[in-house]
Amino acid sequence: MWLLPDFPSILHSSSCGIDDGTHGPLPAGDHVVCHLPGNSQVCRNEQPGCPWKQVSGGPVWSGRPIGREQSDAVRCRTDEAGPFFWKQTGESMTISVTEYFRTRRSDRKKETRYLNVINKDSCTSCNSCASVCPVDCIYEVVSPIPSQSYHQIDTSRCIGCQMCYRSPNDSSEFYQLTICPWNAIDMLRNPNVKPDAVSVLQPYYRGTSEGMSWPKLEEYAYQLFLDGEVFIPADEEALHEIFGYLQEEAWMYSEEDNIRLVDENPETGEGFVRYHAPEPARDLLDVIFRDYHRIFMD
Repeated sequence: MWLLPDFPSILHSSSCGIDDGTHGPLPAGDHVVCHLPGNSQVCRNEQPGCPWKQVSGGPVWSGRPIGREQSDAVRCRTDEAGPFFWKQTGESMTISVTEYFRTRRSDRKKETRYLNVINKDSCTSCNSCASVCPVDCIYEVVSPIPSQSYHQIDTSRCIGCQMCYRSPNDSSEFYQLTICPWNAIDMLRNPNVKPDAVSVLQPYYRGTSEGMSWPKLEEYAYQLFLDGEVFIPADEEALHEIFGYLQEEAWMYSEEDNIRLVDENPETGEGFVRYHAPEPARDLLDVIFRDYHRIFMD
């Protein structure tokens, strides 16, 4: 199912009216109901509140046809911050960062051989990766400007199946059937599975903390290197402890100066915490992860 980026968020119901956000199948002849915040809603199908109309070629919005399977199941809510986000059951729409962490479960049983990380600067939010993820650990960080939306992977739930990067059964040493058309995904050998004797981070740490999980620090520091931010579930205390080490002003920036790898006061959202790397930290991470040996494919 394809939707133009400037379309408002959509709901559906068996009769035209403003739906409460529940979802289910959309049978033939059903009406699609649209929320237009701040605008009047004009029914074009002789029902109040329904701005859609049915034509022989399918439903249209403002005269533009939209392809839609009759059995589509669509769910939509409006984000408190303003942008819209979309989720389509059984099809290829992506869950937003807000909805993802609102409903997330910690269900991975063990560390995996590979981890995938999305480079948000290369991502166009085309949804190719999320549509094939078997565990739904990919979500969209939605921007009011459609071209600035991007996807991210919850590496604490990623099972390393490679499906968002390539189709393993259709690839060989001579040919890779890649999934992402923009080469926006790095596939890493998980540092938590076979840790190095000395982590790439250790030479840059000047603090006094002991018992640090260097492989887990590598996992998230690489994401900070690639994207400058990481979203973490609010209730995962063990992960916040990892970021506590990154917040220490104990990382070598120069012979005289130490810096934090993430800001001291992270941003909080509904069900998640966003850790952000300031510019000096990005500079240091560029040095640390230059020629990173754990990149399996990028």
